[in-house]
Amino acid sequence: ARELREHLYQILVAAHREQTAPKVALDAIALEVRRAHTARNFVATDASGAVKHSWLSSSSPEVPLHACALAVETLLVAADHSRIRKCCASDCEVYFIDTSKARRRQWCSMQNCGNREKQRRWRATAE
Repeated sequence: ARELREHLYQILVAAHREQTAPKVALDAIALEVRRAHTARNFVATDASGAVKHSWLSSSSPEVPLHACALAVETLLVAADHSRIRKCCASDCEVYFIDTSKARRRQWCSMQNCGNREKQRRWRATAE
């Protein structure tokens, strides 16, 4: 899971810098996504013909990793990339999806990074 997170981070950094994503990171994520897809199956939910995904082995310790890999796939393939932003706090490296109406969100968390950054700015003007 940590490796998956690091590979995703490398891709997001490259996108933020308007560079090509590292092939090693893309290949590693693709491998995990393939594993996740092979760990799922379709099952009928009721007599109406509706189906859903189900894990082949729901007690497998790899299910959380598979779920993360599928979420990463959705982020990279289906998300609005113009809304993926890097936190503006000087001491934060987090990327987030800006879901604000005005698309002006600056921090990954107003309670943490936003508050600290505003305090830094206030102290700089008060000195």
